[in-house]
Amino acid sequence: MKAARIADQIDQVDRDLVEVDEQVEAGELDEATAARLRSAYRSERAALEEQLGDLTTSNGEPASSTDGASRSRSRAVAGTAIVGVAAVVVALVAVFSLQ
Repeated sequence: MKAARIADQIDQVDRDLVEVDEQVEAGELDEATAARLRSAYRSERAALEEQLGDLTTSNGEPASSTDGASRSRSRAVAGTAIVGVAAVVVALVAVFSLQ
């Protein structure tokens, strides 16, 4: 899952690089600004590629991680709690607004 997310981020960086070129051609960006943006995007891409490489083991299999499942479970519990509190607040407002 995380590898797919990183691959999506790499794709986005590639699209951003193409967009910078298009903006230079349209006269929306000057070369100095475009060079800074390209450098930043290339650095970001390199970091993402490194992260993607770190996710794989030496035999090419994705590294296993249980953090994702735990984090998802925690998010689900937190989301449920927020919805529950919101429902109670709405109910209280409704009751007291009728009086």
